Amino acid sequence: MKIKLVILSLLTSLSIVAQQPTHVPSPQNNTAIDLTNWVDILIFIVLPIALILIYFLWRRQLKKEQREARNKENNN
Repeated sequence: MKIKLVILSLLTSLSIVAQQPTHVPSPQNNTAIDLTNWVDILIFIVLPIALILIYFLWRRQLKKEQREARNKENNN
């Protein structure tokens, strides 16, 4: 019984080690965002703000169209 447990724990530990990702960012090799680089500013600040603004403008337009469609149905 002990041998089975040892073999099972060995196989489990090997499968856990085998599943560790090797080519993903980790805290050891990450650096902070360099705000002197215009590409970083564009990607991490301007682009998210632009996407959020576009989303809210799109939602406003969608609600306006729905409201107009409801008003048109009520008037007919």
